[in-house]
Amino acid sequence: LLEWSRAQTGSLSWKPEFYDISNIVNETILLLKENANAKNIRLVSKVPFNTLIFADINMVKTVLRNFIQNSIKFTNKGGEIKILSSDEDNGKTFVEVKDNGIGISDDIYKKLFKIDQKIISEGTEKEKGTGLGLILCKEFVERNGGKINIRSKVNSGTEISFTLPKSN
Repeated sequence: LLEWSRAQTGSLSWKPEFYDISNIVNETILLLKENANAKNIRLVSKVPFNTLIFADINMVKTVLRNFIQNSIKFTNKGGEIKILSSDEDNGKTFVEVKDNGIGISDDIYKKLFKIDQKIISEGTEKEKGTGLGLILCKEFVERNGGKINIRSKVNSGTEISFTLPKSN
């Protein structure tokens, strides 16, 4: 909430730099491994080493942490979450967090990026959330010159992806 407030008021600093996003993915997996282990969920990185991007590292860490936490929250015990990436022809790197969780209903999907809409949905183990995480992530991705996309099917899982400028 504090980060979102800072982003809204323009007091959040933006310091883009070149770095390997595979390191950030692996750090995030280590950070969230205990949460995933509690639900016997497997976290798998398919992000190749030396996937170099140009973006604000703290914003990207927040985005990845939020996406993976959401996947853990909405994936049943014994599930799997994959983090993938690929280079696009337009000078962007595509990053995706893909789970085999419970998916997102059409009613909730329509409200995802609307600050004035209250989203009430519990995780598979009754985990709670504020509904603001995705709004913050969208702003962070766009601030770094990327776009966010969500594809989901109820009872089949969710694929949430974003693009960021790649390093030349």
